[in-house]
Amino acid sequence: MKLLKGIDWGNSEKNIEYRKISELKPHPENVKIYGYNENVSDLVEQITKSNGRITPLLIKDDNTIISGHRRYKACQQIGIEEVPVEIRSFENETDELEALVLSNSAREKTTEQKVREGMILEKVDAVRAHLASISNLKQFTDVDEPSHSVNTEEKGRTRDTVAKKVGLKSGRQYDRAKNVVKVIDKQKEKGNVENAELISTILNQAPSTAEEFVNKIDIDNLDLDTKQKIQSGEKTAYSLVEESKRKEKVNNDNQDIKTSENNEIQITNADIKAAVEEFNARGRGEIPSYVPELTESQIVINKIRNTIANFNRDIMQILMYDREINNFTEEQSHEVFVMLSAFEENYNKNKKYLIKENK
Repeated sequence: MKLLKGIDWGNSEKNIEYRKISELKPHPENVKIYGYNENVSDLVEQITKSNGRITPLLIKDDNTIISGHRRYKACQQIGIEEVPVEIRSFENETDELEALVLSNSAREKTTEQKVREGMILEKVDAVRAHLASISNLKQFTDVDEPSHSVNTEEKGRTRDTVAKKVGLKSGRQYDRAKNVVKVIDKQKEKGNVENAELISTILNQAPSTAEEFVNKIDIDNLDLDTKQKIQSGEKTAYSLVEESKRKEKVNNDNQDIKTSENNEIQITNADIKAAVEEFNARGRGEIPSYVPELTESQIVINKIRNTIANFNRDIMQILMYDREINNFTEEQSHEVFVMLSAFEENYNKNKKYLIKENK
């Protein structure tokens, strides 16, 4: 298909040229953000229906594409040999990376792609904040080599601002998803491409589940059948996470019964069974019950303890009648007062014989 030339692109100030598509090269960061397998079938159809009309690609002097990677790929599939380009120079790599991200603000993106855009913007802001700090120090001091520390208050975008820029709901959502993306990258570094793709699928389909999945599920030991079922949608990552939580709860409950390995008693099902059998045997008289022999003083102490317990219980019972007493007549209230006063007098009189201080 031949590309339509001589089209007014809507901005006469732009320097529009035509370059052979074979001379153009994708930006190395583009594939890191958006991946290799982007679907451009919609663009192929759109360009074909418009008889080859294409919005100019934004490139650098060395033919590196900044904006228009999907158009570039679509043109390759169609067989277009030349495309319109706008050539732009950037003062530094920071400006170049920001343009790479912001030029894709209108396209549909997965959660992973949005997070990777945010990670680029964070780097951009960190560099700019650092440069601003150096500039300020040079302006107000005579120090030739200023400190490289950057005040956190002077950082560019906060995580919430970054999240908003890339189309995520909040900075918290961005942080959680970024943790998952880091796991994806670690899996790729280890050569576990299938694991990385599985986690990526979960992140893009169920962002709220993805972080718990990577924290609770050992994906390296997950069987192939389960992985395939998650990829196909036959099984959900959420169900695996919930199953892991249930197992964790059971293990924690069991841990409350079993002690650690530092020579403490461990209670097992066999121990419980033996205790039940012994209890039943004692009930049948097959095992004599052991009752420790108490001294006379121990017997007296036990009786005093029981008497005090009964006394406290009786006092509490009297206090429970407080509502009824408030409704008594004056004569009835006086009768209760006399009884309690007599009780208090007898208690104080006899207390000195029961409680003796050691001299």
